[in-house]
Amino acid sequence: MHAPIDVPVWQRIQLGHAVLEVIAEDAGVDILHLKGPALDPVLAPAPRYSTDADVLVRPSQLETFLAEVPRHGWSLVAGFADGSPFEHAATFRHPEWGYVDVHRRFPGLPGDEATFDRLWRDRSARVIAGRPCPTPSVVAQRLVLMLHAARKDSPHGVEDMHRAWGEADDATRQDIRDLVVELGAEIGFAAATGHLDDFRGTPEGRLWAAFTGHGSRLGEWRARFGLARGWRARLGILAVMVRVNRPRLEMELGHPPTRSDVARAYVARVTRALREIGQAIGRRATVLRPRHRGAEAEAEARDAGDQHPTRTEHPSGPTDKPSEPTDNPSEPTDNPSGSMDHQGGGPR
Repeated sequence: MHAPIDVPVWQRIQLGHAVLEVIAEDAGVDILHLKGPALDPVLAPAPRYSTDADVLVRPSQLETFLAEVPRHGWSLVAGFADGSPFEHAATFRHPEWGYVDVHRRFPGLPGDEATFDRLWRDRSARVIAGRPCPTPSVVAQRLVLMLHAARKDSPHGVEDMHRAWGEADDATRQDIRDLVVELGAEIGFAAATGHLDDFRGTPEGRLWAAFTGHGSRLGEWRARFGLARGWRARLGILAVMVRVNRPRLEMELGHPPTRSDVARAYVARVTRALREIGQAIGRRATVLRPRHRGAEAEAEARDAGDQHPTRTEHPSGPTDKPSEPTDNPSEPTDNPSGSMDHQGGGPR
């Protein structure tokens, strides 16, 4: 008997891309191959060895594709709700071809038919394991790389950001900006380029803060709850908040979790939540204390003002009338607070 051939993971992933393309074509489903071996050479001059395949499926054909994949040997590892905070992909595993993330959307991009139509219209193609596979245009690939690089767990984040944005000329950068506006990807783009503060306070901004490592787990759940549409979706978020993510735990442990594993994970989950709630309360109290003291001081000043009207010195002697503003802004006033109007950098 011949000894089994040990095929490297990266070669299995390439074969997986090709097999998935055949499945999609046979089922009449449009898919776009993302990242890894699907990247244009200008963005990956050296071979990119991935540990999983990534495909984006046309939204209206998603259910068809999800039904076809298991029929060809893939088994579901983690559903959409078990993945990232964006719930954007389901993970499948094949004993020969490895893992694939089936995307119903890409984080930072809307998950509607119009977005897929736009990406599909300008698609390119890469030959992977001998099979032509549709890919986004090079400009769209740059945007996808940037959105992925913004993640705190992106293994090639710095390199990808440099390739996609740092090395891009002005015209290419403008093409990316135009695509961002056309697709409505401003918040994800802001996270990738370091301008997420422009969207502070919005649910998606808070979600990206958690996704990029600049927010708390508590902030993530608050954002997910705020983005959920309808009471059913919000109840689903509450259910996910409470339970342990078994598929993720299994991937972390390398084996199916036992009851003890799940119990320990649940205790750790609750402990972390309580710790973050305590920290949030502490930060809130720190912010409110100075405001409270400031309000007391303002009240005392008002009381004192009622008893002793403000007096200003004029050449003719003291008077109880407030000082009149000068007509010449370059001349000093008798404003005792020393404040000035905020015009181009002066203190407020």
